[in-house]
Amino acid sequence: MSTHKDQWVELLKKQDMPKWEIYNNENDITIKVPEDQDLGLIAKNFPDTIVLLHPEISADNEELLFIVGNSKKSFQFTLHATGNMNDIKWIS
Repeated sequence: MSTHKDQWVELLKKQDMPKWEIYNNENDITIKVPEDQDLGLIAKNFPDTIVLLHPEISADNEELLFIVGNSKKSFQFTLHATGNMNDIKWIS
């Protein structure tokens, strides 16, 4: 595990995201959201949320993969070490 990823997990857990479960996995951060929340809206807002939170991370940047979803559908989002981001990619 990396300090960078650990800081992200801790920061995400402090946010007001009701019923979200956040896991620090070996290769990614997985965020499980409840079925009754609009995953499309979450995907639309996720990059902006990461941009707003990013200044609070003090560790050196590393490439980081976020997987966000519920039991029906999920998407991935990559934050690169340069601070650049990929678009949302639906994976199921």
